[in-house]
Amino acid sequence: MLVTEQTSDDHVTGYRYEIYSSSGRLLAVCVEDISPPSATASTREAMRHNATDFIDLHDAQGNRWGRLTHRKSTKSVVTVTAMNGFEIGQVHQENIVGKVRLSISAQGNPIAQVRAADMRATQFAINDPRGTQIGRLIKIGSYHNWRPFARPSKAAGRYVVDLATRAPEPLATMLATLPIAVDLTMNVDPALSRSLRR
Repeated sequence: MLVTEQTSDDHVTGYRYEIYSSSGRLLAVCVEDISPPSATASTREAMRHNATDFIDLHDAQGNRWGRLTHRKSTKSVVTVTAMNGFEIGQVHQENIVGKVRLSISAQGNPIAQVRAADMRATQFAINDPRGTQIGRLIKIGSYHNWRPFARPSKAAGRYVVDLATRAPEPLATMLATLPIAVDLTMNVDPALSRSLRR
């Protein structure tokens, strides 16, 4: 079991997530990188940068081991990469109407499915590619109550990932970061609107 504490600070500090074991041991700290685009970036590159969330992934000692990138278009795509640039996996939003459906893949191969139990998207079944349930994701608390240019300075919540057995890699890493992927997908405050406030 993994517990992810989510804190959303204002546009100055960005998002922050902390991942704990079931015993309360800190496993990872994940912090949003809100650096502006490069001064030499083209207009198109700057717009793409501003419409993307970048979350740096650190271990409990503060060593950065990877990055989570959330690209928001019609459907969200979340990519987890290692420090050497190797793509560990992706989470794809499959639908925009009805109960939320997500798919997890690695190197283009499906490794898991995530299915919301209801329209509130607070409980999810985690299934293997054949559809057999292997765990659950539970959201405790509401999602951000966002309004343009008037977002609350802080919003906190908690996610619990409960697995029947220990998952192999790369699925284990993708499930550890799944709460962040879900939170960014369900949060209606896009990165672009935050960039306008910088």
